[in-house]
This record gives sequence, C-alpha cells and structure tokens, in this order.
Amino acid sequence: MAEHRLLRTIAYQRFGVFRARELLVEKGVTVPSDQLAAVACFLENGLAKEKDLSYVLGPSDTVEAKLRSMLEGALVKFGSSLGAYLRPLSHLALQMQGLLAWDPFQDFAELLTAACGPVYSRVAAKIRSRLEVNVFEVADLSDQFVLSALPRAVRKFDLDSGRGVEAKWLETVFYRYCLKRTLANAQAQRQLKDLSPTRIEGMEDASTSEPDPPGVAQLHDALQRIPEVERQAVELYYGLQRQEHSLKELAAALSCTEYHARSAVLRGLARLSAILHVRGGLDNEEYRLVQAFFGEGKHLEAAAEDAHLAPAEARRVLARAQEKFSQVLRVRTRPRRFPSESEVETKKKETTMSTVAETRVLETDDIIKELRLLKQTPSIRTDEDGHCMVLLDKGWVHVTRVRQVLREKPKVLQELEANAVPLDWLTMPDAAPERADVPDDRAFLQDAFEALARRAYDQARFVVRLWSDAISQKKLQSPDATFDEIVHSVLRVLGGVSQAIETELPRPLRRRGEARFRVDRSEHGVRGHWEDTGAEALDLYRLTVNRASLLGDIDGEPAEELARVITETLFESEKGTCILPSFRIDESTKTTVWLLWRSPSLVDSLEMDH
Repeated sequence: MAEHRLLRTIAYQRFGVFRARELLVEKGVTVPSDQLAAVACFLENGLAKEKDLSYVLGPSDTVEAKLRSMLEGALVKFGSSLGAYLRPLSHLALQMQGLLAWDPFQDFAELLTAACGPVYSRVAAKIRSRLEVNVFEVADLSDQFVLSALPRAVRKFDLDSGRGVEAKWLETVFYRYCLKRTLANAQAQRQLKDLSPTRIEGMEDASTSEPDPPGVAQLHDALQRIPEVERQAVELYYGLQRQEHSLKELAAALSCTEYHARSAVLRGLARLSAILHVRGGLDNEEYRLVQAFFGEGKHLEAAAEDAHLAPAEARRVLARAQEKFSQVLRVRTRPRRFPSESEVETKKKETTMSTVAETRVLETDDIIKELRLLKQTPSIRTDEDGHCMVLLDKGWVHVTRVRQVLREKPKVLQELEANAVPLDWLTMPDAAPERADVPDDRAFLQDAFEALARRAYDQARFVVRLWSDAISQKKLQSPDATFDEIVHSVLRVLGGVSQAIETELPRPLRRRGEARFRVDRSEHGVRGHWEDTGAEALDLYRLTVNRASLLGDIDGEPAEELARVITETLFESEKGTCILPSFRIDESTKTTVWLLWRSPSLVDSLEMDH
C-alpha cells in the first residue's frame, strides 16, 4: 500500500545511512559495496516485512533502536547471501521501487566518501602540485563533487565487479572531475572578463590609471534596458549593488526556484552581451544567434532564418551559447556558508562520540595554534550524521569550522602553507553536505506539509514579478493593492485555472488516479485537452482571463497580460515543476506541454516535490 511505502521511507530516512554504516563497521562490514548490499538486504528482508509501522512517527530513540535491531537480525539471517545484492545500482533501485523511496546512488556516494576520505586529500595534493589552485578551491570542488557529480557517476558502478577497488575508482573519477572543472574554470574566468558585468568592481577608485574595458561605461544604461527580473537577477548575483548572492539566495530574493533564478541570470547575461556587442567566447554562429534572439527580440524561427539555420539546429547552437554563459555561473557561484561558532555550539551533541576524544568547539585562536603545531596529517573521522571531524588538541572539531577560520584569516593560511603545514585534508567533504539525514522528532511531516503549502505561494509570487515587469513595460495600469494582496489574487487565479481543468477530467481517468493534460501552442492560441478523451479543447488563454476577472478582480488589458505570462511560463517551466497547483510538467517540447495530474495524496505530493 502507498501508506506503508511512505512510512517505510520515513523510517529509513530517520534512521539514516550513517547509522547503518556505524553498525555495519561494528560487525566487521567495512567495504562500501558490501555495506550498500547489506542495506539493500535489510530494506527488503527487514523493513519491508514489518506489518506494524506505528512506531515510525514516534521518538527518534524508538525508531533507531527498532531499525538497529532489524538490521542486526537481517545480517545474522541473510549475511551469507549478501552476494545476491552485489549488483549494478540501477538494478537495486528498481528492485526496491515498490517498497520505499530509496536512492541507492546517493547512499552509495555517501558511503564511498565516508570510507575513502583520504582519496580527496591525495587528489588535492596532486591537483595543487600541477595547477595554480588553492586549498579552498579544491575544497569547493570536492563539495560540489559529492553533492551532485558523484551520485551521477556511481550510476555506472557495479557492486560486484567494483568491490574492493572503490577507493581507486573514486580517486580516478574525482581527479578527472577536478582537472576538467579547474581547466574549465580558468577558461570561464577569461570569458568572464568579456561576458559579465563584474569588471566594474573597483571602479570607485578614481586613482586607477587603467582605462575602463569596452562596454563598462554603458553597462548601467544597458541594465535598464533588460527586463526587471533579469536586471535584478544579474545585479544580485554579481553583487553590483551590494554583496553577491548564491543561486539559492537569489531564488529566495526573487521568490522562485533555483532553476528559474539561474535562467534569469543567463538570459540577463545574454541580453547584455547582445546590447553591448560583447562577443566573449562565443563563435560567429553563436554570437549572431544571441544578437538576433536576445538583442533584437526575434522569435527563434526568425533568428534561425537570419542565421541560415534550421530551427532545430538553432536551438542546439543557442544551447551551446548558453552553456558558455553557464560556465561563468559556475565560477561566480559562492560556496555554501559554513556554520558559525554559535551555530556549531547549538548543534553540538550532548553525548560524546564513540571514542576517547570529545567533540569540541575551539576558539579561533586555539584552532590556529593547533594548526601551527601540525607536522603530519591529523586523524580524520566521520560522525553519525556524515560530517567530517578532525582531531585537534585531543578533541574532535568539524572540518568546516577549521575551513571557516582559515577563510577569515587568509594571512594565517599563507603562513601555514609557507611553513609546509599539511593542509590537503581540508579538502575532504562532508559525506552529506547540507542534508539533514536524521530529522528531529515530528519534523518530517510538518516540513513536508509546509513545503507543499509554500510551493504554490512561491510560484504565484514568481508569476506576479513577471507580470509586473510586463505591465510596466507596456505602461498598463498596475493594480491598486500591496504586493502580498496581488500575490494572493494571482494565487486564486492559478487555483481557479487548475480547478477548471480538473473539472473537465473524465470520471474513468479520475478513478485511475493519474492522467495527462496536453497543452498545445500555435498561431491560433494555447489550447489543452485531457489525453485519451474526445473532449473539446479548452482555450487556456481565455480561461485565464475569465478567472482573473472572476477570482482576482483583474480586468481588461492587465488580465490579458497576466494570461499571456501564465501560458508562456507553462512552456518555460522545468520538468517536475508547474505554476498550476495540482499539476507537474511531465514532458515538454517547444509547442506542446504535458501536465501530469495525480489523485491528491501526501505520498504522491512528497514524491513529486522531490
């Protein structure tokens, strides 16, 4: 049953792969491939066999004790048959799909990092000896690698053939990743001088004798000529008015997803490139297309015709150009903020770790003192939540805390490196960066419900910003209301459109629990219909205008502009997201979008939200 699948998922998430690893190491299972095989065996033969799951939402101690006992039992009973689970990870994912929402790729990536930590130090030493990069640049690469690249790379890993050579495999993959990204970043830095507005940094110093680079004098005027959302995205991302923003911070400021925030920056850079006639690293074909599409505002078909390209080829060329802009984003994105001293103190464990040394929160001066005394790489370990700890002054300290100290004290870092103090261990990433593997009691469902409620509101805010830019450019009358009042009005409009579409859903499809609504865009408008039915197509543009008047008190040209923004945004949304409540983008092309509807339930909502 779906409810049992949800409860099993919650149970395993509250227990966590690191608690499982801790027990497995105690039992002598230390090879990462064997550890994941043991977890799969436990999930299939232990957790999946449980009939009574009422304890899942109870205290953490109860859940931990129950699953620990279950894992021990699975090892005793099925330990001799773990070889059956030494298979490609994709096979394990399919095998467990009906039992719970388990991601073996992420779990194996974290097990690899926890077991093969020294790999990151060795690669860091090799990279730093061959290229001009500092320890923090490699540390940032290791975080990015663990967070996104490694879970993708392990999809090709076979637990059977790769067993015993995990460290060697990880070292090869991480080294190639670092080498590729470091060289790409160097190229992107060169492109950055031409493609981004950050060259205005330091212009306040009037004493400089170096002439301004081409285009900088017109930058502020050019920024005023691009859409408001894109202008704001570029200014915040590059810190033109204040401090730089990461994509996550930018998404929060614009009230949109990180995907839309990133797209806004890319579009803004492309428009600035076209307006200022800055080619950067674009070839002739890419530059012509960017000029026509972003600079002159032509439709893609017309821009492709001017460039003597077929529309499909033009899309590929434009994607290639956008990738060059995105390389600049990867360079400029700031690393995630490390916890402050007070935050680390708040999260400090009340119980000591299973070792003589205790987890400690050292003052900055104490950390620097201990680092100056280092003659060799200190002991490193991973705690139960997957965070790296280093042994300093007979106590375990978070590696992220040490990084933070040296980031704030660059002169101390220079001193340590000049004295050949071993620092490559600082590049070791947390096995689970920015991931709460074991949530607080009762927090899981509460967070899930809050996320579901917030999602629709955030999408409505994003639509309002786009709509406000559009009516401002066309000099239409803005609604006489506060921003929050307008957001609530648009939220009602979006809900009304969704409800009208659902009303047309035939009963057989509703009973089936899942259906797709096809939306087609043509010169005749935007129309949609439920698949597998002969029903008449709905005019989504007219439907939205009607709901804007009926539910949002928005009439006339502003209502028509809102309908245009909503229908166009449907075709720009990423798969798995949607501005219309109750729907998700299942598939899309340039002229057609398929919206997925599922019978409302917490199970489906949680899965679709992730």
